Amino acid sequence: MINLLVDPTFSVNDRLSCVLTLSLPALFSAVSADSIASLPALRPHQVGAVHAFLAQLGFLACEKSGLTELPETEAQWRDALRALTQDWPNDEPWHLVVDDVEMPAFMQPPPGATALKNKIEFADQLDLLVTSKNHDLKQRLSADGSAEDWVYALISLQTQEGFLGAGNFGISRMNGGFASRSYLTLADAEFGFGGRIARDIRVLLSVRNKIHARGKIAGPALLWTLPWNGEQALALAALHPLYIEICRRIRMMQSDRDGLYALAGSSKVTRIDAKVMAGNVGDPWLALDVEKDIKAMTLAADGFSYKRVHRLLFDRKKYDLPLLAKPHAVDGCHDLVLQCFGLVRGQGKTEGVHSRRVLIPSSARGWFDAPTQLEILADRSKRMIDLCALAQGKALRPALIQLMQGVEDVSWTKPSNDKLCKVWLDQFETLIDAEFFQLLFELLPLAAEQAEVRLSVQLRQWAKRIFDQALGAAPGSEKRDDFAAGRARGLLNSALRKHLPAEPGRTEITEVIHELNLELDQ
Repeated sequence: MINLLVDPTFSVNDRLSCVLTLSLPALFSAVSADSIASLPALRPHQVGAVHAFLAQLGFLACEKSGLTELPETEAQWRDALRALTQDWPNDEPWHLVVDDVEMPAFMQPPPGATALKNKIEFADQLDLLVTSKNHDLKQRLSADGSAEDWVYALISLQTQEGFLGAGNFGISRMNGGFASRSYLTLADAEFGFGGRIARDIRVLLSVRNKIHARGKIAGPALLWTLPWNGEQALALAALHPLYIEICRRIRMMQSDRDGLYALAGSSKVTRIDAKVMAGNVGDPWLALDVEKDIKAMTLAADGFSYKRVHRLLFDRKKYDLPLLAKPHAVDGCHDLVLQCFGLVRGQGKTEGVHSRRVLIPSSARGWFDAPTQLEILADRSKRMIDLCALAQGKALRPALIQLMQGVEDVSWTKPSNDKLCKVWLDQFETLIDAEFFQLLFELLPLAAEQAEVRLSVQLRQWAKRIFDQALGAAPGSEKRDDFAAGRARGLLNSALRKHLPAEPGRTEITEVIHELNLELDQ
C-alpha cells in the first residue's frame, strides 16, 4: 500500500535540472528550500489546487506542531504531518489505498456501510474537465496512471470541483455549483514553484491570529479523516478556518488484474453546509466580489484579462483581494509577481484554464502602500484602458470597416461589420493585454501627460500594424482598390490623431508629415 509519508511518489524537476521522485515530507523539504522548478505530472488545471493544498497542509502541520517557521528536513516534515493524524498510528490517512472501509485514506473519507458502486478506471476520468466530444482534451489517457496521477486527481476533484448532476455536489469555496475556485497569490519574482508555496505558508503563519478569529481552531481540518455516508453535512462554524475539504465520496482500490482504480458514490447533501455563504468562507487565495452581496468571485470566459486584473488590483467597490494576493512583511522589498490561476466552469461545459503572471517591480511597490498613491496608480491604469478603447473603437474599428466594405459610402451599421472586424480587433486586444502592466509600471516615473503620449505612440504603432495585416489578408473584392485602401488608411490616421494625445508642439500638419515620412521609410 502506498504511504505518501514514506514512499517516493511525486516526480520533481528541481532547479538544478535534476529529476527526482520524492515522498510527501521530502516534497515539503524541497518546498522549504525552494529547490522545485516544476512538478511535471501536474496538468495545467491542477496547478492552483495543488499549490493551495500544499500550502494549507503545510500551514496546518506547522500550526499543530507549534512551529513558527517551516521545517527543513524530510524527517521534521514527516513528524509535523503525522501530528495532524495522531489518531491513526499506522498512517491510514496518508495511504492511497486502505482496505478497511472504517478507516480514512488519502483524500477519501470512510464511506460507512453505504456501498460505492461507480467504477472509475482512469485518473483523468476522476478529475475530468468537461470537454466537447473528446476533442479539446483527450480523455482516458492515463490507462497506466501512476499513484501520482491519482493523488493529483483526488486533490483537484476534492478541492475545486463543482456541481455535476444529481448527487455530485461541489466545494464550499465557490459561489454556486457552476462557478469556479480561482487562486491569486503574490510571490518573490525569483521564487520557483516551491518558494511560492513556502511564501504562502509563511504568510499564513504570520497572520494566524487573524485566521483563528474566523473559525474554530480545534475544529476538524483534514475533512477526509471524518466518516461520511453521504447524508450529513458539516457545519461551517465547527471547522478549522483553513480546513482542507472533500466534496465527493471516493474510495481507491487496487487489484492484481486492474491495478489502481476508484469507486465513487453519490451523496444527498453537500459535505459542508455553506451555501448561504456564497463562497465567502475565508479562502486566502479567492477574491471576493463585493459590488452587491459579498460572494466569491466567479471567473468569466475572459479569464484574467488586463481589464479584470485592473479591477482586481484597484477597484475596491467591485473586488476585495484575497489575503495571499496582498504584500506582507515576509515579502521584503523585492520584485513581486501576482500569480493568477483559474478554471472557468459552466453548466455542462468548461471555458478554459486561465493563468497570468503580473510582474510588480520593486520600484512600483510604494504606489501600493498608501491609499492616495494607490488611487493615483488606479487612475493611471484606468486612463490607459480608456486610451486603448479609443484606439480600438474610434480608430481601428472604423478603418477596418472602411477597408472591408471597400466603398466610399460605408454602411456603419451593417450587421456583418462586427464579424468582419473581430479577428483583427481581437489581435489588437491581445497586443494590449500582453504589454499592459509592463507599460503601466514603466511609465510611472513620467508625468501623467507624458505617460499618455508615450502610450499613444505605442497604440498608434499597434493599430497600424494590425491594419497592415488586415490589408494583406482581407479577401479580395472587385470594389476594393488602392483608393479604397488609401481611404481606410487615411481614416485610421486621422482618427488616431483626433482621439489620442500627440507629442507637445506637434500640430496636425506636422503629424501628417511625420506619418508620411514613416510610411516612406517602411
